[in-house]
Amino acid sequence: MSESKESTNVAAMINVYSGDLLEPLIEALESIWNQDYRQGDIRVYLGIDGPIPPDIEAYIAENRQRFYKIVRSETNTGHARAANRLIEALEDERYAMRMDADDISLPYRFRVQVDHMEANPDVAVVGGGIIEFDEERQVTFVRSYPPDTAAAKKYICLASPMAQPTVCFRRDIFEGDDPIRYDENRFPEDLSLWFEMLQRGMHLGNIDVPVLYFRMYQSVGRRRGIRSAWTLLRTSVRGILSLHGPTWRLCFPAAKFFFRLMPRRAISYLYRSGLRRMLNVNRGESTSKQADVSKTTRYIVVDYQGDSQKTLKMIELLESCGVDANRARELVSSSDCCPERASVF
Repeated sequence: MSESKESTNVAAMINVYSGDLLEPLIEALESIWNQDYRQGDIRVYLGIDGPIPPDIEAYIAENRQRFYKIVRSETNTGHARAANRLIEALEDERYAMRMDADDISLPYRFRVQVDHMEANPDVAVVGGGIIEFDEERQVTFVRSYPPDTAAAKKYICLASPMAQPTVCFRRDIFEGDDPIRYDENRFPEDLSLWFEMLQRGMHLGNIDVPVLYFRMYQSVGRRRGIRSAWTLLRTSVRGILSLHGPTWRLCFPAAKFFFRLMPRRAISYLYRSGLRRMLNVNRGESTSKQADVSKTTRYIVVDYQGDSQKTLKMIELLESCGVDANRARELVSSSDCCPERASVF
């Protein structure tokens, strides 16, 4: 699409690392290129943080023209620095989306997030819900997040108020005399950023529908060591004190500290247990239907363009995630107007 006064160009920022795999990366990129977003151009900013697998190098070279800009570091510098390099490479886009190299954006994601930002000019960053799926491509969990700043200030004491690969930033927060950046000396960098934005009085929130398929690996239950557990504790305690002062809510990061030091089997069990569902913001229907979703939806991402049965399947999945029936139909039917897309399966 050519540039015009009405255009609202967006940047899609995605980093690749040595441990990434080609097939998930292709799925992630195709889900960006196949968005039904028509308000402006989608510019893919690809970050390469250190050496990457040869097959990924070859794929990037073959598809060079599809990337708006490639930002490369010869050595691995870490997630925060890699994200900041992409932020510093941005141009005149109005919004900047984050994306991981192994997740899959739903086709309406960019459209609904930009619509939300346009309708709420005071919001600095917006995320959305995630649909988790396992290595067998089965839906395992649907997670929602706090809808607004007030809810996020409370929820951040318990867990991250946003899923990092779902977020859409207003680009101008990265400019000015005191621009927003990821803290390269704190872990986790996303949680640290949400604390900083809340401390500055910025508004953040999440839209009420899933926007991303989040890939889960068996290694999610691995022990992460005392160093990362201690760093997370320190970031959380500092952030909570800055927002709430001395409070009983400090018990949450303390509990999380000991949780991360537990044996791998125990972590994996608790992570998949009903205890984790307590973190879900929208409890009730969207949570109680999880068993039905995982049993009935084998292929979680479908190319429903022009296929009535797959369209109904997608609507059924969204309804099972707690999305209102009319809202689900609107999201899917709006996506049907875009050009034919290749299925990720």
